[in-house]
Amino acid sequence: MELRAGNKPPVGAMPPAAPVRLDLSIENVYIGQTVTTRISTEVPAPPSAAEQELLEDWAADNLFPLTGTGRTEGDAMYWVTVTASSDPSLISVGTTYVL
Repeated sequence: MELRAGNKPPVGAMPPAAPVRLDLSIENVYIGQTVTTRISTEVPAPPSAAEQELLEDWAADNLFPLTGTGRTEGDAMYWVTVTASSDPSLISVGTTYVL
């Protein structure tokens, strides 16, 4: 979006969506150990759930960075589940990452 003088968006431009508040359950699974964490965070609003590919990209950009326990070696699997949200359509949304 190109800004005009005074840093005002062009007439008719959509304002950015408000961020969403998420409570997450994150399972960090390693060989012989599972570490579960629960966190609350605020992230940019996701695209419409109807746009599945964009929703997957949003999760990769905003949820995946919250996984892990600092390990840098070995196989890992991460499950992220939204347990509460300011956007009710996100509750129970989950994603899995395998490294």
